[in-house]
Amino acid sequence: MSTLPAGLRTPLVRVGSYFMVGQDQEAAAASLGIKGGALYFRGRIGPLAGADSARAAAVYRIFPPGLLDHVFRSTAGLDAATAAAAYEQAAAHAAQRLLAPTYRDTPELDELPALVRAVLAVAQLPEIDATTVTRIWRDRRWPALDGPLGAYWALVLLRELRGSRHFQALDATGLDTGAASWADPHVGPEVLARRGWRPEQIAELEQLAGVVPDLEARRDAVEEATDAALLADLQAVLTAEQIERLGELVVTAENTAAAAQRSH
Repeated sequence: MSTLPAGLRTPLVRVGSYFMVGQDQEAAAASLGIKGGALYFRGRIGPLAGADSARAAAVYRIFPPGLLDHVFRSTAGLDAATAAAAYEQAAAHAAQRLLAPTYRDTPELDELPALVRAVLAVAQLPEIDATTVTRIWRDRRWPALDGPLGAYWALVLLRELRGSRHFQALDATGLDTGAASWADPHVGPEVLARRGWRPEQIAELEQLAGVVPDLEARRDAVEEATDAALLADLQAVLTAEQIERLGELVVTAENTAAAAQRSH
């Protein structure tokens, strides 16, 4: 196999992030007396010992540093372990909402945890900011190994592995994350604004992107490198047939979750 199955690109990114914003985060955050957005930032790096806003900004590179300063100040009383547990609970809410109602119709999703755990077990993750989120969650006990939550958590962590490879590809090309985000047709100024970038910051990113030579070609190269790196992770432990199967399972999960989203 020389190419990554289509399901391990956009469908994986979508389904693995459904719980990161909206009602699942809000429900998990409510018992802590904070907003879902704050839980996303605090909980996602909750298992990282001693994390502060500066470290978080280095890890969450698609968000402005000032936003992370505000989040950590406003949630100063929240300990990291509690945040991490609540973040897992948000994923559990999503699994129950998106996969559980029709799980009996998609029993093949029970194959996901074993496949993803095998890949994560051998993935080379150097101790750098680009791989932080994947590393800290890989080394933590899974909230479930089967059923809707086991399947959904597998999707979450496989998405995180892809994200790590994407940031590593950006670093390898020397392409600034903000400039790449501004120029990305799936992101652009409107999405950057929703991520907390102020108008003057977005203007700075536009200016930065404007002086990057061959920006579009370099962005395409980053995407190709991301696919190649994730494929190498999979090939280290899975057969070609298993990789194809994994792609099919992700598409099944994404379609199931999307249908559940539409029905609410």
